[in-house]
Amino acid sequence: MSANFNTMPDKLQKDYGLFIQQFNEGNPGKFVEVNENACSWLGYSKEELLALDMQDIYADKKQNLSSAINNLKDKRKTFFQGKFLARDGSKLELRVNSWLINLDNIQYILNISQNEIIEENRELDMGLWEWDTENIGQHTAVFATDAKGKIVEVNKTAVELSGYSRDELLKMSAEDFVPAERKSKFIDDIDTTQKKGFYKQEYPTLKNDGTVYYTRVSAIKISEDRHLVLVEDIDYKKKAEQILKEQKAYFQQLFDKSPDAIALLDNQEKVIRVNKSFERIFEFNKKEVKGKKINGLVVPESEMDKARVISRNVIKGETFVGEAVRKAKSGKKVYVSINGFPITLDNNQLGIYAVYHDITDRKEEEEKIKFLSFHDQLTGLYNRRYFEQEMERLDKSRRLPISIIVADLDGLKKINDNYGHKEGDRYIEKAADIMKKSTRGEDIVARIGGDEFAVILPESDCSIAEDVKRRIKTKCSECNRNSDFTISISIGCATKNKEDEFLDRVFVKADNAMYQEKNRKYIK
Repeated sequence: MSANFNTMPDKLQKDYGLFIQQFNEGNPGKFVEVNENACSWLGYSKEELLALDMQDIYADKKQNLSSAINNLKDKRKTFFQGKFLARDGSKLELRVNSWLINLDNIQYILNISQNEIIEENRELDMGLWEWDTENIGQHTAVFATDAKGKIVEVNKTAVELSGYSRDELLKMSAEDFVPAERKSKFIDDIDTTQKKGFYKQEYPTLKNDGTVYYTRVSAIKISEDRHLVLVEDIDYKKKAEQILKEQKAYFQQLFDKSPDAIALLDNQEKVIRVNKSFERIFEFNKKEVKGKKINGLVVPESEMDKARVISRNVIKGETFVGEAVRKAKSGKKVYVSINGFPITLDNNQLGIYAVYHDITDRKEEEEKIKFLSFHDQLTGLYNRRYFEQEMERLDKSRRLPISIIVADLDGLKKINDNYGHKEGDRYIEKAADIMKKSTRGEDIVARIGGDEFAVILPESDCSIAEDVKRRIKTKCSECNRNSDFTISISIGCATKNKEDEFLDRVFVKADNAMYQEKNRKYIK
């Protein structure tokens, strides 16, 4: 606060001393401004006085000053009288009226001092309307009114803020700026100022064009018929607060009602808040997760390394969008799409948002489609499409040998003709079960036709293929002992031992061997 006291009326310069202090956490600090009268009365230079505070120059009983300060805290206005120490050691009797004023969110004590020779009831005609705008605050208008609110003087900012000319304002009352719904409250505020000496409130205020803007009003009773009214334009602040309030409401509703699981994290990945969808999807309640690291809650051990990389990158300010597997409290697998991004303000990262969209149903459907695209629907074995892709892939492998078995059911047509296709399907299913149980986990077992099966045996020579062939035959015999019809399978095998051989030719060899066995059965 920096007031140009030289712009005050001569009467005020002659009759009154002004001392302005900043009110720091309830205690008055050093003077931030004094006028020439204060300096000449006490014999100090302005620079010397600005290095002091009221206690330094108060020569009377200190408890009187302390009591006045406490009274100022409670009532925001006080009066005290006492002896003040001049620079030459002499003492001067002064009467002091003090007001607590808030300007630009800083509290100041405005001390207006009267010399003992001045009549006690003289009005304090401060002339604040002549101060330049910067001297009171960038957005502060000053009005002098009588006890009923009639305007008697204004400063330049009052003219600019209200939209009226100075002459128009001097014909008006402060009540003219109050919207109709606030009229009764305004009258109460005038009474409060008159009785208590001080009033402060935020007001919706009318401009000359009828628009409403918000102001912070501080009214000080200067005398029985004079009020000093400081009006600070806070419309931009109020609108900013309203925008912030609306944004907070939008966020809160989005956060609370979102079908996606949302976790608000600090920069150490610890949970600050989660929404209801997070509780539903991951089966935790809010108390269980607060303060815990998110990865430890929802990331399976198999996915932990990947999750740590994601977290490190987001903490560094990057955004992550992708899909992953997470787990619920029960251990249930949850497929999610994740959107992780930093929360920043003025280039400072405040925390992290982690948004999880449950895609479990979609993933399961995709897995089902994927399974069906590579598996035979009746038997669950791989289909011909997958078998051929694997042959093409393994054809480039150097991990030799690779054997292929081709098997064909005997008599399927006869079963279909005599017992129906339902029994024929049961025959195929039993044969598929035998093929599966006779092979290893790494072997690729496929149904490649109506009654035809094939097996790829990676890193298996001819002897291993023959062992598999014998196991199939043995299991067929075991099954036939407990079945109402006989399962018979013709089998052929062949092996790729060299890199320049092609698996499709190996397959043809195995297929030919199968037909040779089938033909021998019919000859018998």
